[in-house]
Amino acid sequence: MKRLVDRITRERQASPKSRHNLFHRLQAERWLESLIVPDIQVIDTELNPQYVYPQVPAFWGADRGMIDILGVTKSGRLAVLELKVSADIELPMQGLDYWLRVRWHQLRDEFSRKGYFHDVELSPDPPLLYFVSPQFCYHNTFPQIVKYIDSSIPMIQVGINENWRAGIQVVMRRRLN
Repeated sequence: MKRLVDRITRERQASPKSRHNLFHRLQAERWLESLIVPDIQVIDTELNPQYVYPQVPAFWGADRGMIDILGVTKSGRLAVLELKVSADIELPMQGLDYWLRVRWHQLRDEFSRKGYFHDVELSPDPPLLYFVSPQFCYHNTFPQIVKYIDSSIPMIQVGINENWRAGIQVVMRRRLN
């Protein structure tokens, strides 16, 4: 077991000997999440670093999903962060799905009742929806798809550096509506 842990520690690094190494590629979105959660303000300085929840279960009827990151702004507005590390045509719809779930729970005051965001007065405004991905990893259909999402859903596209494993830098941030 110790040899395995030593190997993982040696090979799962920002600059590995080979980018094709299994330990470098395995669970990349969770790796990205692990870098964002303790430093959420690298994505947006308005996000409150005291209230960051990774892998939040979100229910919609019998269906269950896991929100990558749920947070809140300094002004109390909920924020849904959907992360992708490769071009995925489903990014906009997956983000929208989680946004709808969060909005549904928000309208029923379930976050406060379940112990999330204690001591924060949550804003009734619709949650912000962040799409976070390496800048050149957005699927080429992303712009066309998001323009069909209702404009009442505040969406922000955040492009990060390609070598994010060595440290996250935002290279582009823009409102989509």
